Amino acid sequence: MTDSISLVNTNYASNPMNLMGKPRPEGISSPAVRPQLGLASLGAYLGCYMPETKVYLVDAVLENLAPEETAKRALNEAPGAIGVSSTYHNLKEALGVLRSVKKDAPDTITILGGPGARSLFDIAGGKDVEYVNYAVMGDGELDLERILEKASIPKETQFTQDFVSLNILPSAYDLNPETERPYLDMFDVEGYFKANRELGFHGRPSDGKLLTDYTCKGCGWRRCAHCSTETPWRGRSPKRLGRDLQNIKDFYGENCELFIVDDNPTTGPDSWIIETYRTLGESGFPWHTQIRVDEALKKCGGKLPQIMADSGCTSVSIGAESGSQKVLDALKKGITPQQTLDAVKAFGDAGIKTSMFLMYNCPEEDKSDLDRTLEMARKAIETGNIESVLAFEYVPIPGSRAYRQRRPGGNIKQGEKEYFRDKLLEIGRGKAAVIPGTYK
Repeated sequence: MTDSISLVNTNYASNPMNLMGKPRPEGISSPAVRPQLGLASLGAYLGCYMPETKVYLVDAVLENLAPEETAKRALNEAPGAIGVSSTYHNLKEALGVLRSVKKDAPDTITILGGPGARSLFDIAGGKDVEYVNYAVMGDGELDLERILEKASIPKETQFTQDFVSLNILPSAYDLNPETERPYLDMFDVEGYFKANRELGFHGRPSDGKLLTDYTCKGCGWRRCAHCSTETPWRGRSPKRLGRDLQNIKDFYGENCELFIVDDNPTTGPDSWIIETYRTLGESGFPWHTQIRVDEALKKCGGKLPQIMADSGCTSVSIGAESGSQKVLDALKKGITPQQTLDAVKAFGDAGIKTSMFLMYNCPEEDKSDLDRTLEMARKAIETGNIESVLAFEYVPIPGSRAYRQRRPGGNIKQGEKEYFRDKLLEIGRGKAAVIPGTYK
């Protein structure tokens, strides 16, 4: 059995720490950083079920480390294994860390986790990647336990995928018996709070105290062509959520703000939704989440926005994507532009602000579709309920259905992209931005 592991919170190009001491980018809200909930949850799992295994953490995000320096830090304690978190957006950095690890310590077991592992599977075609021993594509807890118990390096990269009930998993906010503090404290939590104040959150009620939690994982829709979320939907017990919230209050204070990092909270039955949001409301914390607009309008008898507002929700993010039904159908989004506008109004009527995500150069899209998207954005902004509008260029990223189906973007010319960007900024009234790169 492997007696130690270094877990790595991998850095990424758009890390807000790069903006420290610089003016805030025009058109988007203050950037923020938060301790990585997934890695802290893995730390909690290992602490509960493999207490003899020593767990180290290298936080390349808060320290803003390059891959080579991250690898050196991860090898400082000569661990038997190194596990690196990843998404598609920082897959290059994550692989750079593992490449450096194998160069300096070839007998160390290397593990890639997070959504980036699925992206790697698509890029590599499920075949061997020289410096990656394991790529964990599902929930990491059980697979990580098996890898550490086996303590061997396979001849070729092993891609694994396992899903578990969320209610059997320890939480990042459970208390470590050795420290009598939450397992989240494997991160420098106060360092994150301080960074957020310096990045521009000092004027917020939370004073930079931004944390994450979750009520569920996975998505019940799982059809969107551009999305890489393929895990089945599973909900957490509201009682377990309540225990998290109490520990947050006890150890980090009552003035925290929460981002609920659910893939799709409205997949659950109405009774679960109501009880979950009631639990959030009892905590007194303001919170934010992402949500599908169609389900926001129909769940809980159409009263979901007000239920969320009553439970402390202050803002939501929606993937509106396009104002063209043709484009939405090509993306298999399952919504209409009118539902987006209706949801913005419904949330606004409940006192909840909306952040809207758009895409351009989508499959089958032409300039007339761009104009429809701009018109939808204009109508949404004119409601006064929009917090921000962020537009990304469509790219079929590895890990998504669009990538596997070889679905390229539309035929939008460079001049038309510039037209879309300029018009969106014009109608955005300081709330819109066109972001380099992709999302999801």
